[in-house]
Amino acid sequence: MKAKIVYVSHNCFMLDLREFVIVFDYSDFVVNEEGDEIIKNYLSNRDVIMLFSHAHRDHFSLSMVKFKDNARSFKCVASADILESYPSIRDICVPLKPHQTVAFDGLEIEAYPSSDAGCAYLIKYKGAIIYYGGDNADWRRSGMEEELQRLILQVYRSSVEEIDTKVQEVDITFADFCKVCHDFGGLSFLHEKLKPKLLVPMHFFGRIELFKEALPFFVSLKANVFVYEHPGDILEVEI
Repeated sequence: MKAKIVYVSHNCFMLDLREFVIVFDYSDFVVNEEGDEIIKNYLSNRDVIMLFSHAHRDHFSLSMVKFKDNARSFKCVASADILESYPSIRDICVPLKPHQTVAFDGLEIEAYPSSDAGCAYLIKYKGAIIYYGGDNADWRRSGMEEELQRLILQVYRSSVEEIDTKVQEVDITFADFCKVCHDFGGLSFLHEKLKPKLLVPMHFFGRIELFKEALPFFVSLKANVFVYEHPGDILEVEI
């Protein structure tokens, strides 16, 4: 199956599976007018699923509803903490908590615990498997309280290991990069466990120079990486 990945900004990407487009973690806090126009044009007369991992302002904003009228059909799946914070969208979005699943149109979205807030997601469609981590990462870093580090590591690793027991390999993994965190946010561990055919690093807040500086690390992983530079960059893949 052919698919396209479109970079917008930060953790906001579009995954075009031909029959529909998934928009990950849209937020007008990190997506500017250029990004809005890219999304609007791409979603024109398309069947759209907007998927949100948690309520932090760099991952969600109520303004996502502005894309509804431009789409042929519009669905929204959001972590339960988002609907608790924004009850006005309860009629629009399906809430998910860790270990809950929603399915429609042959697509299955299963939620997993996140080491930060909300959920990470495992998406299955026509035999393809996609992991979208949201902010599930190894956020341990110097100066952090020991008990908090222990909790972060426990949640992060148990979530990834649970997925590892259910799937042999993942086609596409969207995962956070953290320059100051242990293992750059746990990416070596994630890559070893999920064995993604394609790794899509994210969470750069638009600072692509951080991505470029980290390229030697990704080479050391022997990972196939989507190296994007500008909003609207597209990678076509076979999954």
